[in-house]
Amino acid sequence: MITASKWFWNGLWNYTSRGFEKKKQHFNENDLNQDISSKHFIITGGNNGLGFQTSLELAKLGGNVHILCRNQEKGEVAINEIKDKSGSNKVHFHLCDVSMVSSIKSFVEDWKKQDNPRIDVLIHNAGVMLPNREETSEGHEKTFATNLLGPFLLTKLLMCTDGEKAGNVGFDQAFKRVIFISSGGMLTSKMTTDFEFKRFLTNPKLKWDGMKAYAETKRSLVYLTELFSEKYPSFNSYSMHPGWVDTTGVMNGMPLFYKMTKSQLRTLKQGCDTIVWLAVSPTINDHSKFSGEFYEDRQIVNKYIHNSNTESSQEDINTLWNYLNDIYSKNFQ
Repeated sequence: MITASKWFWNGLWNYTSRGFEKKKQHFNENDLNQDISSKHFIITGGNNGLGFQTSLELAKLGGNVHILCRNQEKGEVAINEIKDKSGSNKVHFHLCDVSMVSSIKSFVEDWKKQDNPRIDVLIHNAGVMLPNREETSEGHEKTFATNLLGPFLLTKLLMCTDGEKAGNVGFDQAFKRVIFISSGGMLTSKMTTDFEFKRFLTNPKLKWDGMKAYAETKRSLVYLTELFSEKYPSFNSYSMHPGWVDTTGVMNGMPLFYKMTKSQLRTLKQGCDTIVWLAVSPTINDHSKFSGEFYEDRQIVNKYIHNSNTESSQEDINTLWNYLNDIYSKNFQ
């Protein structure tokens, strides 16, 4: 309760629209004034909310934008709207359900069949907060599969090769980035090692809490960022949270919170500002200084609330990596 209270009051000062405008005064807008016309950006869940706005902003800046969406019709509608608003024709739709291993495999196979399958920035935006524990047709719990497994598999398949582990990072490689969209709510949670929430199957007395499951997977993403940064120095890995943003996900998944804070929530453009900054700014290229860190409003911030007891042991963090790698090995090796 104390941790939640600290988080909420800190949020009122920092995560709101007012908090963004206060910190915006210190932004260097030249950070976004970059030539990204040759860069390729993949955004999961780019058809609505923060993913849509991020895709739109990158298209306005001249980048080659690739939206991954599980629904063909919604994806094509989003593509047309982004093209219309940005004036760019370099916006592309790819069918992919990031909660499904088979769909990820199909997408990656198609992507690599291109003449020059280049990726400069991979943005993991897709996420779910579910009212009940659900499983995909492949047997994985859906919150875990969407928020954690999908980002891991796409990063491994698209950004990691054995040769890259050694380093030898050139300028073009140094630009390569992976951005994990976490959540401010993860600051209140400790990572569970019951990654697929199987305790709810074995103990019928437990009541599912979609908000808590969401926060726990988003906490895991922060560790995943660190792990990729340590193991693959050929690209930079960043995690961030967008603040409190007025999205349908917040409205539907957290109705009481939404009602209490609606007048203070950030716009989509405010919420995606740091995502776009992480994707294009040249100021954060140095792997040793910036990769593996957690960002808020263009700044590195603490990953933990003081005395919150939300840190995991290195053993548990290694368990996360091994669990995800086991799924990868069974499906792709």
